[in-house]
Amino acid sequence: MNRHTGFTIVELVITLAIMTILIVLSVVELSDSLAQARDEERNSDVENIIMFQENAYNRSTDRSYFHNATVSTPALIESTYTNIDRDNLRAPGVVSPNYSLVIATNTTQTATGVLPQPTATTYVYQPLEADGTICDDAASCRKFNIYYREESTSTTIMRTSRSQ
Repeated sequence: MNRHTGFTIVELVITLAIMTILIVLSVVELSDSLAQARDEERNSDVENIIMFQENAYNRSTDRSYFHNATVSTPALIESTYTNIDRDNLRAPGVVSPNYSLVIATNTTQTATGVLPQPTATTYVYQPLEADGTICDDAASCRKFNIYYREESTSTTIMRTSRSQ
């Protein structure tokens, strides 16, 4: 009897195919998990920005939110959010000294209508007067919206101020 030891070429090809499938599935699952983790970080960042905005609103004598001139430059962001963790002002992947907070240029208060549209690296801040127009004076900002885009679902999320 002539016995050969080892694997046949078919057995090796099947084993490699199974291993490839398993590796691809694990990489896809890992990248989905990482995207969801970055989405959670975005949500946490926006919640912290909202909390600091609400605290500033409650401390202000004129009961107003910061307007676009306040958040348009890094120096003013630094002075406005003195106790906030600076990483909350940066989306995942954005490095210091850049910030992710940009100002909305229109008054459309929907996730699909705000301009500019948020991206994975930008949060859009929309300061509004009581009548829904864009604030041009800090004393008149009575509400705001913050928008961010979830990476895992490509959905734009709109968060509003608590004190309206």
